[in-house]
Amino acid sequence: MNSSVPAPAPPTSAPPQSPVETNSATISELAQLFKILSDETRLRIVVLLHNEQELNVRSLCARLGHSQPAVSHHLALMKMAGLIACRRDGKHNFYHLLPTQLGDMAKLIPGISCL
Repeated sequence: MNSSVPAPAPPTSAPPQSPVETNSATISELAQLFKILSDETRLRIVVLLHNEQELNVRSLCARLGHSQPAVSHHLALMKMAGLIACRRDGKHNFYHLLPTQLGDMAKLIPGISCL
């Protein structure tokens, strides 16, 4: 009876990524982005918009359990930071993520591939 132990799998390596520019302006922009995302509610909004692609304020209020003024405040900060954009449809604004800044941030943190 031959009870051999299977050979360990070869280590996987991440594909090479282009380096992110690290001048002071880029670092400053990323610091602002991290400040915006350091708030739990705003981070939850990012996750909801990532999962749903697009949501209006009423839907975000219902899912977050926050008032419309509070959610609108967070959305305004995120919009000024360039994280999200909105499209108007009748009386409703529908918000969605803008991939550029999140993509730059994801390059800095290994393992983030969902953004």
